[in-house]
Amino acid sequence: MHADNTLVFSPLTVTATRNQQNSRLVSSTLINRQDIERKQLNSIEQALRGIAGINIVNNGGLGKNTSVFLRGTESDHVLVLIDGVRTGSATTGGAAWQHLPISEIESIEVIRGPKSSLYGADAIGGIIHIHTRNAAGSTSAINPVIAVGGGNYGHYKLEGGVSGAVDRAWYNAHLSYQANEGFNSCAGALNYGCFTNEPDRDGYQNYSGTLRSGYQFTDWLSLEGHALYSGGETEFDGSFVNEGDFAQLVYGGKVTIQALEFWRIELSGGESRDGSTNYLNGVKQSIFDTQRVSFSALNNFSLAAEHFR
Repeated sequence: MHADNTLVFSPLTVTATRNQQNSRLVSSTLINRQDIERKQLNSIEQALRGIAGINIVNNGGLGKNTSVFLRGTESDHVLVLIDGVRTGSATTGGAAWQHLPISEIESIEVIRGPKSSLYGADAIGGIIHIHTRNAAGSTSAINPVIAVGGGNYGHYKLEGGVSGAVDRAWYNAHLSYQANEGFNSCAGALNYGCFTNEPDRDGYQNYSGTLRSGYQFTDWLSLEGHALYSGGETEFDGSFVNEGDFAQLVYGGKVTIQALEFWRIELSGGESRDGSTNYLNGVKQSIFDTQRVSFSALNNFSLAAEHFR
């Protein structure tokens, strides 16, 4: 308890055991919205840097190809969930970290260590669970938010939204835009891995938004839905392509049924889509399109009063 009599609770994660659990009982790290705003983070890559067990490789700055490695495993051995929906590309096997907008994120759970017994082969190294902005538990009907920011390399961002709760319902809607003129990430030196000389600035722009709402029908039945969209274009140096358009869409829903005092049922499902089109001097060169559909039925039993529910 703080001096102002405010109660401070230990962080809770829901990913480690697929049920709410005290974070101190597992090797985990929780990054919340307050951390993101306090540190003025511009990307998920920045949020994850410095966390124990995580190594990140980025190919040229904001919006450029990014890979995340957890506890020495491959980048496709990290299961990435967005509001419980599995995400990832069929081409790389990993998530498109560089295009996930941190302005639309409420919290990030990092669970280190193998969790394949609960989540399958994707979770050999661990799990990173991203939760979009959420107004559940709000005490106000309308909570507007607006933010403007800027930085070097012509970087600026705009964001705004509204959230709140009315009676048994809660909602959140948020939009954001950011752009960056970038820098010349490849000067043509072969010893630096560059195979072309393109003396230009490799810019980036991203349009994104989230919707999330829920309703508590009765004491034993609740329903919620969510959606995340991120799209835009990025420029880069390469021998075969030098710019690309991208779009990501993740949406899903969840039904929670408190069947008995000690028995809770959670039914959830959703789909993630990851698409990109690459160009060379304005001519289309390649198209990638990934779709992943997932469903889950989870039964939670509380066998004793001390058992986490």
